[in-house]
Amino acid sequence: MHKKIAKEEDRLEQLLALFQKEVYAHKQELTQQQILLVKKMDKIYQTFKYNKGQKQTINEATLFSLNVIFSSLEDPDEELIAIFNRHSPHTFEEEMEMQTQDMLGEMEQMMSDMFGVDMDFSGMTKEDMESPEKMAEMEAKIKAQIEGRIQEEGSKKKTKKKTKRQLEKELEAQQEEKEKLRSLKSIYHALAKMLHPDTASSEADRLEKEELMKEVTEAYKTKDLPSLLRLEMKWLMAENDHLENLTDKQLKAYNQVLKEQIEELKQKLHSMCHHPRYESISSIILESLRSGKKEIKDMKVEYMEAVAECAIEVSRMKTRKALLEHCEILNEEVRLRSNPFDLFEAFMSAEEEDEEWPFEDLPW
Repeated sequence: MHKKIAKEEDRLEQLLALFQKEVYAHKQELTQQQILLVKKMDKIYQTFKYNKGQKQTINEATLFSLNVIFSSLEDPDEELIAIFNRHSPHTFEEEMEMQTQDMLGEMEQMMSDMFGVDMDFSGMTKEDMESPEKMAEMEAKIKAQIEGRIQEEGSKKKTKKKTKRQLEKELEAQQEEKEKLRSLKSIYHALAKMLHPDTASSEADRLEKEELMKEVTEAYKTKDLPSLLRLEMKWLMAENDHLENLTDKQLKAYNQVLKEQIEELKQKLHSMCHHPRYESISSIILESLRSGKKEIKDMKVEYMEAVAECAIEVSRMKTRKALLEHCEILNEEVRLRSNPFDLFEAFMSAEEEDEEWPFEDLPW
């Protein structure tokens, strides 16, 4: 399992490194071109007059473009925020607050669905979400609610008379826990004896044993039996007589701990793909290394083409007519992409008339 995790981490790191090398710069360049385009769009918007329908068309296209930009920018400048405020019925601050409240509402629902607890995050703000102290306070409340629910369910179960089989299982679990603790102590003493400086054959051996002993002591203090077991395994390989002297109870306890460790490693393996570090490659996170590398190469070409197309749009964005044409095309593509029935109808129409697919890419 350790090898699987190491292999998975290596795959993800290789994909991330390749993405950063081949794609990241082009992605940033595209964002800068999009910013130039939006600023030119807004400048033309303020220069000429438009009717109500034209204003709505420009507003929708501008806000869509800004949302694309904001998804790549952590801290938009004042000019971009001013453009947003000019084209949106809500201010940038109001929009951010609404998004925060939507996210908090989703968190409340998730807490209810997953743990059956009722949390109220309605009073929290975006600043609270970015505050480590507030987040720690929120986590403490969630933990308290979950623990309270567990205790409540436990007390309900206690009121019911347990069957003989249930009592036997509880006793067996208690015995296993005692055996684990007993094993923890016995392994520690055995390793401490094995790693004693007096057993060192050289200065290098002594220094190595001192470092290992620090690791053993830390594992014992934190009751980290899996770590002690890993250290002991090295000893067992060299001391066959010790292995033969292990009792059935000790072997059972070791086996249980190793099973638990395997489950923990499985969870770690599963959660690696969801780590924020790999968010930039989320679209290819499940691809094999070979397939992922090919996807990144294709992604590079797509970004380079998008940069070139966006640069063309920037250069031609000089007139009122160019602004309206750009906004109408962009809004039509956004509408079709959000409505699969319209998308299918457009595709079939293009097929019947033997035309090229008219909505291949966004107009940049």
